[in-house]
Amino acid sequence: MDYIHDFALEIAERTNSGQDVNEGPLYQEFIKDRQAFQYTESEVFTPRVRGLWDVFHRNWWKRLWVIQEVALAKQPTLLCGLKAEAFHNLKIVIEALIRSKQPVEVLEFNTLFIAHTFHQFHVRHMIETGTMSTVSPPGVKALDMLNATRNAQATDPRDKIYGILGFFGPPETDPENIFPEPDYKKPAAELYADVSRAIIVSTKKLDVMSSCYGFFKSSVPDLPSWAASWNDTPVQYFDVKAFNAAGSSNAVYEGSDNKLLMRIKGRVVDSVKHPGQIPESIGYSNGACIELWRYWWKFASVLDSYPTGEAVSDVFKDTLCWGNSVDYTRLQIGDNKESFDAWLKILVGTDDTGTAAKHIFNGEESFKYAHRATSVTWGRNMGITDKGYLAMVPIVTKAEDKIVIFQGSKLPFIVRTEDGLSRLGGPCYVRGMMDGEFATEDAEAMDELEWFTLK
Repeated sequence: MDYIHDFALEIAERTNSGQDVNEGPLYQEFIKDRQAFQYTESEVFTPRVRGLWDVFHRNWWKRLWVIQEVALAKQPTLLCGLKAEAFHNLKIVIEALIRSKQPVEVLEFNTLFIAHTFHQFHVRHMIETGTMSTVSPPGVKALDMLNATRNAQATDPRDKIYGILGFFGPPETDPENIFPEPDYKKPAAELYADVSRAIIVSTKKLDVMSSCYGFFKSSVPDLPSWAASWNDTPVQYFDVKAFNAAGSSNAVYEGSDNKLLMRIKGRVVDSVKHPGQIPESIGYSNGACIELWRYWWKFASVLDSYPTGEAVSDVFKDTLCWGNSVDYTRLQIGDNKESFDAWLKILVGTDDTGTAAKHIFNGEESFKYAHRATSVTWGRNMGITDKGYLAMVPIVTKAEDKIVIFQGSKLPFIVRTEDGLSRLGGPCYVRGMMDGEFATEDAEAMDELEWFTLK
């Protein structure tokens, strides 16, 4: 706790005097053992940094119900043992650690270090800056708040909804409150479906479905594939708002007597022809990622050309990053070229898996690309479509699964239909389909749309 206080003072003093925060002795102590941490974890830290790690990993940070205590308090104070520290000083430390103007590999370490505390500071920042005060249309604030608190924990999954109602006024006076009244007799699956539907109806967009992976088993029994599970960590690692697959269209939906079904309109634009082969068990260690990436590179290299006219290697570079940079902004032409080239040179070299992993994850340039690619690799596979596109798809995608662009969606989706009912497999990344190239916006093209009854 004393280290937090002294660290905040150092950051403030160096910032006010125009000195580089990175060169401060306490900051240097903080990042000194970051590379050793990758292999031996927190035991390598000095006693003070280890103490900071312990404070930031207390279970208190993980609890959903305390987020509003921090976010809505005028001057919150953190108490630990016999020590107390103004929350403002913690904010100074956190913001300094995750500021963008520092090397990617340092930012990665810092982000991991403070990960458990992030939603506390993120939600309070949203309140302080007013980004949550006036949002139009209704439903946007609800989705933003649900996403911001998603990794917080609650014993009852229904409290992932009810535990954030303190940020909203009564439904009759607050148009942003699109939530149902608390009802602990209602199953979590039905509650999550009600909230997901309310967000779709209010926003007329399908952003809420962008984290839905219906082929994965949810911790919420009987959850529909189209309803977001706020009780599970999303397999995302990209900014949904960076894409615009369906152009400016709005969602077209119908009600159903069955609350667990959702009828929406979309267009089948392609099908998965060849999903890559995936081992039965993947540990996602550095070595496992190397083996997977080597296979995917060979898998993608069978394409002689690409429908957009781009080089297959450029498409691969973009696809394995889901079109986003390390700070989750949209990749621009030429971005990641140096780091990708350094990564690829080692990947296709003659080193064995272990040696290649050390060179890639310890190399200053190659690590930048590897770090971004690793986050997207989790839970996903690479596939080739009937039309010759390269796609990043949910890991259990099968051949003949459809690629659908729903009206009002920012991403294409993998959809599997059996006996008239469809299951949403999850969003996919397809270079050449992410910016409205297959959007259905004019009246004549509306005939190409079809109804999907999602279960």
